[in-house]
Amino acid sequence: MLTVVGVLFSTAAATSNNFLILVAGFSDLLSCAFSMAAGEYASVSAQREIERAVIKIEQRKIDRDKNYARKTIARNYISWGVNRETAYFIADELIQKHESIHQQ
Repeated sequence: MLTVVGVLFSTAAATSNNFLILVAGFSDLLSCAFSMAAGEYASVSAQREIERAVIKIEQRKIDRDKNYARKTIARNYISWGVNRETAYFIADELIQKHESIHQQ
């Protein structure tokens, strides 16, 4: 927004032609919009690629060790102060619920 105002003031200082001021303001507005859209697209694309890479890494770990998900879930609960037995019970329940949802 500030760049558009800056362009309008600069153009108005250079010429009194209203059409040129309007064209300059509109073209700056469009270029700012395209610039912001391109930046957002690049950001979202990069984030998506990072998430895909993390998913692939986790999937490889799960494929190598069938208890990886169970251990990871239990480890998280243990780090939150839940005792080991309860943490593994919760992990088993969550995995069972997840599997039953995906079988439907």
